[in-house]
Amino acid sequence: MISFINDIIGDRVRFSIEAHGLTEFVGIFTKEEQIEAHEQALEQLKGGNTCTWTQGDWDDSDCFSTSCDEEFTLIDGTPTENRIKYCHHCGKPVVEQLKGDE
Repeated sequence: MISFINDIIGDRVRFSIEAHGLTEFVGIFTKEEQIEAHEQALEQLKGGNTCTWTQGDWDDSDCFSTSCDEEFTLIDGTPTENRIKYCHHCGKPVVEQLKGDE
């Protein structure tokens, strides 16, 4: 279940998203900015039910880019080896794409 949470503060709107049991504060916007923020959030949520973590450019890279536009560095190992099951940013289940799996 995905919910948009809007609190009106004067002429501004405080916008948050609740998805997968997590609530994320997005920002405080004018009404026009809020419409754009809603559209961007919907586009991100349409990305599917998983978050793909793609390994950096070399086989033993410890850097991962996510399909929710974040980047993470792991000290050692892959997301699976570190028992990362859910994305720290969007909360969706992680699917890893390692170099060499392509």
